[in-house]
Parts: sequence; structure tokens; C-alpha cells
Amino acid sequence: MASKAREEDFSYDLNSIRRASRDKPLILLQEFYETSYPSKKQLEFLIRTEHSYSDVLVLPLVSRITDALDAGAGFERYLKFLRETMGLVETFNKVLNETYIHGINVSPGRPKRVSPVSPNHSILSFGFGADSFGDLHRPKVIVKEPQEERPVPQRLFYRGDYGDHLIKSKAGLATISPESTGFSLQECLGNRNLTRLYNAEQHSLEATTLPRYIEPGRGEPDVERYVSGKQYVERDTLKQMRSLNASVRLQRRL
Repeated sequence: MASKAREEDFSYDLNSIRRASRDKPLILLQEFYETSYPSKKQLEFLIRTEHSYSDVLVLPLVSRITDALDAGAGFERYLKFLRETMGLVETFNKVLNETYIHGINVSPGRPKRVSPVSPNHSILSFGFGADSFGDLHRPKVIVKEPQEERPVPQRLFYRGDYGDHLIKSKAGLATISPESTGFSLQECLGNRNLTRLYNAEQHSLEATTLPRYIEPGRGEPDVERYVSGKQYVERDTLKQMRSLNASVRLQRRL
């Protein structure tokens, strides 16, 4: 916050939200919407605010940084930020005994418009160490000259190969055969809302099968070996997964 007056206004708004929640659980998500990490003073303000108003302590979001994160030095710098933030949390007598990693606004990828099948990236969040993820719902705002909008073709996710399939006709449905679904695939064709619901259902079903691979036992393969058997999981993605998953597991043990 740039001034004491703005801090007071912010606190007033949060108190209003707290009163409106009527003692229901309140989870505060704070976004530091800059292209650089917060200073120590800014971070202290964010953590104090989180302690005061949120029933679950959520580390500050830095989406403008993480949206462009790479698997090398960028990720290491982000881990450093997380360590510094958790250290600051402990100075306020709040020890994080248990952690939960949730991927916010995860993109499935940017398929070429005419590509029949594109790799789905969001379902791989579990392999990268996340406990859960939320689909893309906050598109990036890009200012550009007005032009004729072309509809983006809807794609159906198939658990068997981790691909998002561009299906334009009923005949094309033969390329996917979900083990279980509560939707009619024919009704999903051309229906954006039904397609999104179907994909969310399939992501959820796949998520229920993954814990036994994330914590393997009884001779079962680990999650990397499991997803490597999916046709549309790319080799570069597997390399990134191997690196980031190891880093995330190490941080959980610290």
C-alpha cells in the first residue's frame, strides 16, 4: 500500500467482508499485481492482513510473474520468494504444519486452431506437485484493434491419451471413448457450456485415480511413468515435471 490512508480503506473493506460472512469460513486471496516481487515491507503488510482476516493462511499470489515462469532460474527465484514468505509467516507465530498446493487459473494450453488433437497441460498439474487445480477462467486482457471474432472450436478431453480432441461431427466421437461420463457426447458438440462441464468431469475422474501413482505402492508406477504412457504428453513437459516435482517435494519436507 502506498499510504496509511489506503491501508485504512483496505482494512475497512475487509472488515465489511468479514461482517458479511457472518462467522462463515473466510479465505483471503491476495494478488500482488506487479512484475517484480514485493519488498519486505509490502510482504509484511500482506502477511499481517492474511493473519488478521483469513481463516486459512494463503501465500500472496504473484500471477504476473508465475504466468511467465520457466523451469530453470525463474522457478528457483520463485521458490526463494516462497521460502522468504514462509519464514516471515513464522515470525508472526504461525507455523505452517501442513501445506496444500492449488493451481489457480491453469491453462490447458494453446492449441492450433486446426490441430485435430492438442496436448492437455492442465491435467498434468498433479504431476508437477499440485494437490488440485482450477481451470482457466481469467483470460489475459490484451488491447488490440477491433477485428472480426472467430469462434474458438471446442475440444473434448480424453483420459486415455491426455489429448484435447477437436471433434466437429458425430462420426468424430469414435476417436474418444470415455470409461465413464454422465454426459451425452453428441449433445456436447457445438455446446460450449456442456463441453466445459464434460471436460471438468473427466479431469475430476482422472484426479481420483492419480493419488496411487503420486504415492505409489504395491508395485504401481509413479506418476511420471504413468503419464509418460499417455500419447499426447510431450517429452519436454516430462523433463519439466521431473525437475519441478522434485523441488516441490523437497520444499514440503523443509
